[in-house]
Amino acid sequence: MQKPTQQQGFTWSLVAFQAICLFLFAVKFDLANPANITREANTNPTRLHGYYSMYMDVHVMIFVGFGFLMTFLRKYSMSAVSLNFIIAVMSIQWGIIVTTLVHQVGDRVLSTKIMDIPTLINGDFAAGAVLISFGAVLGKITPTQLVWMTFFEIIFYAINEFVLTEYLLVVDAGGSMVIHAFGAFFGLALTVKLGSPSDNEQSHNTSQYHSDIFAMIGTLFLWMYWPSFCAAMVPADGFQQERAVLASVLSIAGSCASAFATTKIMSHTKKFDMVHVQNATLAGGVAIGTSCNLAVGPATAIAIGLFTGFASVFGYCFVSPLLERSMRLSDTCGILNLHGIPGVAGGIAGALITLAVSDDYYGDGLTEVYVARTYRSAGEQSCFQLAALIFTTLTAVLSGLAVGSFLKSPRFRQQKLKYDDEEWFYVPEKFHP
Repeated sequence: MQKPTQQQGFTWSLVAFQAICLFLFAVKFDLANPANITREANTNPTRLHGYYSMYMDVHVMIFVGFGFLMTFLRKYSMSAVSLNFIIAVMSIQWGIIVTTLVHQVGDRVLSTKIMDIPTLINGDFAAGAVLISFGAVLGKITPTQLVWMTFFEIIFYAINEFVLTEYLLVVDAGGSMVIHAFGAFFGLALTVKLGSPSDNEQSHNTSQYHSDIFAMIGTLFLWMYWPSFCAAMVPADGFQQERAVLASVLSIAGSCASAFATTKIMSHTKKFDMVHVQNATLAGGVAIGTSCNLAVGPATAIAIGLFTGFASVFGYCFVSPLLERSMRLSDTCGILNLHGIPGVAGGIAGALITLAVSDDYYGDGLTEVYVARTYRSAGEQSCFQLAALIFTTLTAVLSGLAVGSFLKSPRFRQQKLKYDDEEWFYVPEKFHP
């Protein structure tokens, strides 16, 4: 039984968080109506039909996909899917607020934001980054710490996103760098500061037959809807959105095939490993994000998926165990291998494709894809793409270390029962996982 003050820490943190969101939504945001619809040229009621279906696909990924993917822990499934729920709800609200304010401050234009469906999609994208980071500390962090992690991470996420899209002017429609690489390296830096569980506690970091099946539900939802994640914010005209969908399907199919083939070779049992099947099969969706709407042919998209599926399994088999032995880096969900390595690979792939493809491929639509190509050469744009990847990695690591130090301070109670629902949830007495 937790002491009342320990429970109240979460309650008051969440209440304060929601109060801040309520106040800022009241003073800075509005919905479209005949009196204000001309305030923003981008507000168009007819766009509902063009965005809403993909928005709902992304929404399902955030709540069902991520939520159930994290239920693999045999004694932490209730916590995983429930905390995923509340974190996503918080992240969507705070993500909308902070990304809007950062862009307005950066552009020196402070005005009331008229919300639309793309606003909600951007909120889901911010939630995606936070949930990726959550995967690194799953089972090792208290709900109160999660509230504050969400609060601070989205601030750094929004700043990084603004720098990449408004200053560096890079292309990253599917978020290989902005979402996946940032979320992964922030989470890894955070877990380094929070420390590694003891060997006895680490023994609970395991799955069972039924928890692995539930996790596969998350995998399948993510796999099916990933093309919408990549294409949701890509312009529908000029074939960009269609190209993003097609490239994403082919790439994630390649990673699925590669992961199944590789796990049979690299797994210590020489059998299919459910960790690889649940995660590495999705790596192609992460990696194609930067280049999904670029000049990517079918073979190139599949090749990106094949490589990252292999790289993800390799990471689970060799890189993560090495880091855990040498650095005591405890990465519960293996986000380094699903989001970190494929995110970096995706950023590099985007830079190489930018450099290699002739401008003639895009015709008059070159500057619709690359805004900065009106004054940059292909080589210069490629260098900016790589600079964005480096900047994102450094920002994520440094901010993750800072937030981790804050959450490790004495003002926060640390998780006692690692990977165990009973720390925070009522578990029926007859339940014996």
